[in-house]
Amino acid sequence: MIDAFKTTSIRTPTSGVLVPIGPKLIKLGLKQVLDEYRPDFYTLPISRAPSVFSGTPFLVEVGMVYGGNLPKEQPVQILRFANRVPLLYQAGGCAITKAIQGINWRQYGLEQRGGKGTPNGPAIILVHVASTNIPFTSEAKEAVADISEIKKEIKLALRNNAKTLSRHLKKQKKREKVTEKFDLVQKILPAIAEKASSVVGQPVPNLDKVVAAIMDVVWIEEKIEFNDGQIEVEIKIINYRLKSANFKLRAEVPGHEIKDAEPRPGKREGNQVVWSIGLPTTESTKYKFTVPEGTRRSFEGMELWVEGMDSSNIIGAEPWTGIVDPGIKDAIEAEKQGLA
Repeated sequence: MIDAFKTTSIRTPTSGVLVPIGPKLIKLGLKQVLDEYRPDFYTLPISRAPSVFSGTPFLVEVGMVYGGNLPKEQPVQILRFANRVPLLYQAGGCAITKAIQGINWRQYGLEQRGGKGTPNGPAIILVHVASTNIPFTSEAKEAVADISEIKKEIKLALRNNAKTLSRHLKKQKKREKVTEKFDLVQKILPAIAEKASSVVGQPVPNLDKVVAAIMDVVWIEEKIEFNDGQIEVEIKIINYRLKSANFKLRAEVPGHEIKDAEPRPGKREGNQVVWSIGLPTTESTKYKFTVPEGTRRSFEGMELWVEGMDSSNIIGAEPWTGIVDPGIKDAIEAEKQGLA
């Protein structure tokens, strides 16, 4: 019988008996509560599929925010919830806190001494445990008991969310390095060219191709403005390469429909617009669109992807993989199961 139990695949419990918050409400709640901090990045909240401990069904949900005006030198803030009720006391003895402290956050871009303990950085982590019978540490119901199955699910959800944060931080650091290099080149080269030209008595040459040879990137930057109940977006693309750049650019504003796109997109796929771009060396171009009924509070950021070109030569957009975010598989699966 023991061998049979070990080899038999048992169905997970249905979600009908559990009451999750849901990815949409988690993100909306974080945006409203943290509006004063203006975080610059929200991970897509994760709702794990239901699991079981001691015959009791439960599920775990996780959301994270990063940056903005959140304190950088302090431990991350942890928001703990059980069956939609906030847990305010006994954080040290809670399974949620222990699960967070048991992850090596340094590999995801947050500071953490010795790879253990609560990480430091401008971030907030929200964890919600929903169950028909929450295993509290005491009758005061202030902390979740240290149950291995619950801690495992929390860690899986956190690692999935942390991968999204890690990608954002790597992209941010790469852009900062290229920006620093570009600013340096723009300051030094013209000065050298001007000095050399005065020595030989020749006019100052055009340095665009020299800059392109040094930078070897396609630079994509967006300008976003909130005007009269709508969002106006301008995307500028500059080809700092010695050869033409040919690729497709995909743009999406999650939760909103894009209107009045200029130039006219080659095609639309759901809420995405797709342009085919051919940009000669050292040339630049602009793309514009509006988002009707868009506000600063409802705005969840803009996604830009490229396909048909090596993403290592592009700053400001992610490679298109055929899915909105390769780190949200669990969230999509949960939505299919009706958990979102």
